[in-house]
Amino acid sequence: MSRPITASLLLTGALLASVLPSAVALGQERGVVEQLQGTWRQVAYETGGAGFRRQTQVLYVFKGTRWAIYKNGQLDSAGTFNIPDAATPNPMKLNMLTLEGAPGYLNKIIPGIFFVEGNALRIATRDPGLARPEGFTTQPDDGIFLGIFERAR
Repeated sequence: MSRPITASLLLTGALLASVLPSAVALGQERGVVEQLQGTWRQVAYETGGAGFRRQTQVLYVFKGTRWAIYKNGQLDSAGTFNIPDAATPNPMKLNMLTLEGAPGYLNKIIPGIFFVEGNALRIATRDPGLARPEGFTTQPDDGIFLGIFERAR
């Protein structure tokens, strides 16, 4: 009698082990998504290795799994996002699907990375179809946008 019970317990343990990583990853993604929630005011940006430029009229808004960018108070672009590998430490990977905005970006995924520390956010993205940025730097003609944000009050 102990053999069927032991086999049953082993099978149950194997099934739980196969499910738990997914549940843990889902919990990690939720925690990371929560870090992004809210309105972020862009304070500076860099493209093409040209050095940082001050910018205060741009807001990034993350609500649930939706994002929107406002420039000078007007909606510029919007869509949905996901975090493809929440288990990887900072910087976190970010995929932003554009559903509204510039025609060249519609229905395309903008690959990026981000890092949240307290009320500060760094995002580096690259044009759709190009490889995800590996760090928070830009070079001439690399297609990377690097934004520095503070949480809006």
